[in-house]
Amino acid sequence: MRKISADKIRANILELCSESEYGSWEFWSTKRSKTEVEGRLIVQVISELVKEKKIYPMEYESVADQTYKPVRLDISRLKNEIKRSIKPYNVNPHKCYWFLATDEEKEDLRLRRDTK
Repeated sequence: MRKISADKIRANILELCSESEYGSWEFWSTKRSKTEVEGRLIVQVISELVKEKKIYPMEYESVADQTYKPVRLDISRLKNEIKRSIKPYNVNPHKCYWFLATDEEKEDLRLRRDTK
């Protein structure tokens, strides 16, 4: 059985969310199923990243225009969305959170990549 750490989840989420809001869904809407433990870790990590102002939650303002609006993070809602996402392709992206890295975090990630 594979084990995934909170640090690895954090790194993956930050990397994907720094690319675009769509990146956040690449992480937990994959073909492979996730365990409940991974789901709980994802909720924990996302919550921490939002509190640290590394990422921020959004939802569709207009599906037709594909525009988003920032929203407040509701942990109960996030838990429900992550729980549904444990089964691949079991999430309606038009009604769920999307996440994007803050400009400061994007710059920080870019600088870290440049020093490697």
